[in-house]
Amino acid sequence: MAKRSSILLNLVKSLSPKKINELSSLFPDLDEILRLKKGSLSKIGNLTSKDVDSIIAVRENDLEKELALAESRQISIVDKFDDCYPKLLKEIDNSPLVLYIKGDLSVLEDMFFAIVGSRIP
Repeated sequence: MAKRSSILLNLVKSLSPKKINELSSLFPDLDEILRLKKGSLSKIGNLTSKDVDSIIAVRENDLEKELALAESRQISIVDKFDDCYPKLLKEIDNSPLVLYIKGDLSVLEDMFFAIVGSRIP
């Protein structure tokens, strides 16, 4: 279930990788974040009211749409908890919670590369 929660949190556009990493250190079980009510989320210091509203708004149908889109484009979704997530990438500050990968996942084991981009083009 953690992967589903990772993808849902990644869909919250107002959450930066830094905020997501801070949340995951406060809540090692990411599912817990998505179960919190608005009042409890509002008490988390680094979340703005926009963040809270966006977390509340993200739903399973958003997840299903994201999964269907990735599948239709033959894109794999890897989160920090997957064994194939690049180990060195995990070590950098504010590494992305989720990677969208098109192609052979086995290259993540021994090749090093960088792609600079944005979630919002």
